[in-house]
Amino acid sequence: MPYPDNSRALEQVGTWDPPEDYPEFGILDARVDWLEKWSGNSPVLQILVEKVFDLNDFRYKKLEGEPGASFRVRNTTLYWAEIDGQVSYFSHSKTDEKGFGGRVFRLNAESEGVAPYVITGPWSSRSSSMNNYFDHTTEASLIDELEGFKRGYTFYSSAVTIPMALAALDIIYENTGKGYALAHYEHYGEYDYYEIVKIVGETGETIFKREKPKKYDLLYPRNLYHDLFECPEESDNELSNGGYDI
Repeated sequence: MPYPDNSRALEQVGTWDPPEDYPEFGILDARVDWLEKWSGNSPVLQILVEKVFDLNDFRYKKLEGEPGASFRVRNTTLYWAEIDGQVSYFSHSKTDEKGFGGRVFRLNAESEGVAPYVITGPWSSRSSSMNNYFDHTTEASLIDELEGFKRGYTFYSSAVTIPMALAALDIIYENTGKGYALAHYEHYGEYDYYEIVKIVGETGETIFKREKPKKYDLLYPRNLYHDLFECPEESDNELSNGGYDI
């Protein structure tokens, strides 16, 4: 299957071929918090990066909703930006400017010479909604302080591109032998939802934290994909239990 685009078709359970290569993304380390105590929450990808970009670092694309547009963007303007895999986005409507307590944001425009967008009380939206209109992303927690990463708190709630998420999962696999992938499926009417799943055993059994959807696609990090499907006999990682205690 082709690597992530904005297709809404989920015809079967399948896999996407991983990217040929990853940019660096400035990833230093990563882990998955399975949130064992919170049964209704999705696992969280936590990434230590060289730098967490500030709002002023981003340059935003702007997508304005028209009266006859999809209900998700009718009378709404979307703003989306990406730097080295880190993503920032907002949803703004003049009929509801209560987001972030009514704070005023000044967003740099993607195009040179265009004045910054000044918006009041936007909402942060979510990746699965923005994926209908921009390159696919998924939520992640970012931090650029090693001690904070070790402690496991003071992360920034953020979003990252799918290639960056896969690169982080690849680092986890290479460092720990724990296999994770991204499941892509329809979730409460949103067609491009991504969730981290465990990949366990030599056959690559898929473990969802929550109820397993009837239809989904799997996106594997490159090295895990290689070990499972291309050259399993060459794997240096112990895949009999996916690196998990059983």
